[in-house]
Amino acid sequence: MNCTIRENIEIIDVDTAIKNINYILKNENKTLNIDFEEIANFIRTQKSTMFFIDTELGGVSENNLEDAEYVWLDTGIQYRDKLPIFISLYNSSESPGHFEGFFVGTAPVLASQLIRKSKWAESKINQNCKKFMEKYEWKTADREIHDLMNKINVGVVNTNNTEIEKKRIEKEYENTPTMVTEDIRNQLMVYNWKTEQGLDRYIKIVGARILTLIKQKKEEYYIMNNIKSVVINTGLLNVFGVDIYVLYKYHAKYERYIAYKIIEGKNDIINEGFSQEQACKTIKPISFFDSKKYFEANIDDFDINYKALNHIIDERRDRFDESIKDIAQDTIAVKIQNALELGIKMQQRDRTYIKPIYNAKINDIAWVIPLYIFKSVMEEPELVLVVYRDSTVFWEVKTVLPYDDVLKDRIIDLSLYGNMW
Repeated sequence: MNCTIRENIEIIDVDTAIKNINYILKNENKTLNIDFEEIANFIRTQKSTMFFIDTELGGVSENNLEDAEYVWLDTGIQYRDKLPIFISLYNSSESPGHFEGFFVGTAPVLASQLIRKSKWAESKINQNCKKFMEKYEWKTADREIHDLMNKINVGVVNTNNTEIEKKRIEKEYENTPTMVTEDIRNQLMVYNWKTEQGLDRYIKIVGARILTLIKQKKEEYYIMNNIKSVVINTGLLNVFGVDIYVLYKYHAKYERYIAYKIIEGKNDIINEGFSQEQACKTIKPISFFDSKKYFEANIDDFDINYKALNHIIDERRDRFDESIKDIAQDTIAVKIQNALELGIKMQQRDRTYIKPIYNAKINDIAWVIPLYIFKSVMEEPELVLVVYRDSTVFWEVKTVLPYDDVLKDRIIDLSLYGNMW
């Protein structure tokens, strides 16, 4: 069975295409269970589903189809929730400009096929594959339908519960590397984070923070073009001591801004659709604080209730080190009370003692206080208490986290150069 997408684009063996899609999905214990016409309709109606390319995976305009060797059709199906599956059609030698075929694969798989045919162009193809995936993210960001995964019903969790789906997307976002992280890393004056993922996490929380700054109309922190992309000052310095500016574009699926490219100069800004006046504007370094940069509260300002203690002591016991997992509940409760009292006393004498971290889920600042179980105050704590106040009168202890390198990186995010001397 054949399927004509449009006059010059034809999938010549639908059954084999479906079989190949299922072969890919088999690794996830999933099976395609929809009429292929739904995929065809997705290709016809959704934005940016047809990608014309040459033998080196360079993009080709539809006005110059004689230069295109293939067209990749986005099926709307994703492998492992992030890699789109394409159907690749070739430009017919018998009828140039007419594309036909049924080969299926993700972009890296299809790129490897191009390399087999043009081994000498391997480096160029790999480079273009990376650029292709970057462009794909932005070209497809504002689709009405992002994927057809809800039609694949074997081994898939029912996501009618919007909260479950939100958490799934949040997890996917956290595990997706930011495209420009390595480019920024190569320019940095210093890398202060403890982990390899530290900078990537920082670039992501900047993207989350941008939404709030735009809502607050704090235009001293960004410039925006007519398609709502923004350029911000990351607060990071390059090897020459110059601010690193980055272009962020809004991603509808993740509901936040995603870093797209480093802005090297004013001409880069102009080329991205900003005005000359905007290109000359000095942008203030990103700020995560809407109010005071230091924690201020007394012990009477806290609501230490059963729900909070139960969450920390029982529900989050897995975050405790093995050496302290078996401590009695009442002992830990006393330790929490002591940690709050001591932390507040220390803060009153040194307002940098209680550290801020940025919580992207609430788009606000939370604070961390050392929680000592066996260790002394002269050592690193085993854990930290996370406290913040939302719309309530009192501060609350929300959770507990291990004092590890990831937590240290989150503290560095809001004090980029505070630990240098």
